[in-house]
Amino acid sequence: RSPEEWMALVKEDVRKPQACVMHYKDKQWTMLPCWVLEYDEKSKRYTVEMEDSQQKQVKRLSLRFNAEDPDLFAKRVEVCHATKAHCELQEAFIDFIEFKDDSVITPMPRSQK
Repeated sequence: RSPEEWMALVKEDVRKPQACVMHYKDKQWTMLPCWVLEYDEKSKRYTVEMEDSQQKQVKRLSLRFNAEDPDLFAKRVEVCHATKAHCELQEAFIDFIEFKDDSVITPMPRSQK
């Protein structure tokens, strides 16, 4: 669903929390119930309010709406974290190669090219 569709859905019932948000509390990350107040197109973040009246802006990956399947959400988060880790590993490998001194690299023989 698009951000606009999610916002239309949460406005249907504002009496109870419409989502859960990742929040660092007591030295660990946990999902806490929250109300979704708005979506900012410019920053691509949702403004949420937790039950203790604390507000914060979060990315979509930190916000699980009550109307979505928790297992699919967890899978999406897992895939995103794995993809990010893979990209970071590739960047580290490219940096490793690019910063090697050319004098320590032996050219590949023409027969193996």
